[in-house]
Amino acid sequence: MKTLLLIPLLLATIVVHAQTSVPGIITYQGRVTVAGQPYTGTGLFKFALVDGGVNTSRQAYAFATVDPGGSIMTVTITDGGAGYLTPPEVSFSSPSGGSGASATAIVAMPAAMGAGGAVTSITLNNPGSGYGSTPFVTIAPPPVYLANFVSYWSHDGTSLSGNAPFASWLEVPVKNGLFTVALGDTNVPNMSALPPEVLTNTDVHLRIWFDVGEGQYRDGGVHFEQLTPDQPLTAAPYALVAQKAMQLEGTSTGPVTLNNSGNSFSGNGAGLTAVNAS
Repeated sequence: MKTLLLIPLLLATIVVHAQTSVPGIITYQGRVTVAGQPYTGTGLFKFALVDGGVNTSRQAYAFATVDPGGSIMTVTITDGGAGYLTPPEVSFSSPSGGSGASATAIVAMPAAMGAGGAVTSITLNNPGSGYGSTPFVTIAPPPVYLANFVSYWSHDGTSLSGNAPFASWLEVPVKNGLFTVALGDTNVPNMSALPPEVLTNTDVHLRIWFDVGEGQYRDGGVHFEQLTPDQPLTAAPYALVAQKAMQLEGTSTGPVTLNNSGNSFSGNGAGLTAVNAS
């Protein structure tokens, strides 16, 4: 039986290799530990470039009613929210004063665990006193839960909706936890090219899956686990997009012609400055 504790550290290096033609190559260096120790040996990896996902969590809201004596009578939910893993804190405040009210939120978890649930009811523990006007009810927001990912690229082209590529994996040497891989280098077995169009997206993250390839934690099967968090790409890889734009731009060295009567221009930079006809 294999027990893995996978802890990726912060992005160590991202380098874009300038090439005479696109696509380019992004070199990524990271670190992985197994059972709390830096791993050494052959690592099995899967890579994908995905977006930042959509936060499906939503804060819950409620309102309260107050009796003539200034105590809270009821708390009614208007929106149960989504994504709550534990009952959130409930607080009360009023610009005209009042204190002492407390309540407990009840969260119903969905059948499919993981994404959290909604606040279904609020139990009033103490009605408080001195509330001269209807108090504001604040329900603490749930933790961020990212879902609905989009896959822009993966090492073998088979990642869908942010899920792990399924056709193949990469064997990458790891020493003292450190590994380096050239994303998009088609000279690497099972590696697909990295089109620069991927980086026209503004929110791109590198997602990595890992399994040990040898050693005491190898149990004969292949059991990939996703490393977290996803690594956001820095500004450097976006040089690939600029490089492609430069190649498409081109330069004209031919003569510039001007047809005033037709109000037309031709040639590089024509029409951008004033021309004096003689």
